[in-house]
Amino acid sequence: MDYFHQQLDGHHHADVMLGPRHLIPTVIVQYEFIVRLLERASGGARRRLLQVAAAYCGLATWLYQDTGDLGQATVWANQTLELAHRADDAQLVSHALTNKAMGRDGRRRRAFDGRAVLVGPSGRSAAVPEGASASHAAGGTRPRDAR
Repeated sequence: MDYFHQQLDGHHHADVMLGPRHLIPTVIVQYEFIVRLLERASGGARRRLLQVAAAYCGLATWLYQDTGDLGQATVWANQTLELAHRADDAQLVSHALTNKAMGRDGRRRRAFDGRAVLVGPSGRSAAVPEGASASHAAGGTRPRDAR
């Protein structure tokens, strides 16, 4: 599990330097790998994998929010919450619910120079060209079910 946690830390640092669109594909591939590991895991290892899978989903949620693709962010936020419940981790459930609420209420659009600007709870903004599809630019995907 240490490997996946180290990767998450690296992704958070890379997001600052590269932006979310560059990280989304990597995060999703790693999440899918964790899901494959879950298929064979049991006991404590399974619970820890569920927790790390939820963390990856949480990061995907944030990355999609940051691109302005709130539809994909919602899909990933729902998966985060489901995994947190399945891990039976009350703190992770609370965190997932808080992030869902912040994602839903913490964004607003405003006109700026002919472009939509997404402003998040942190005050960061991302300009989206008028008529551009943030989902297309970010490569919108659905999380693979972790059974």
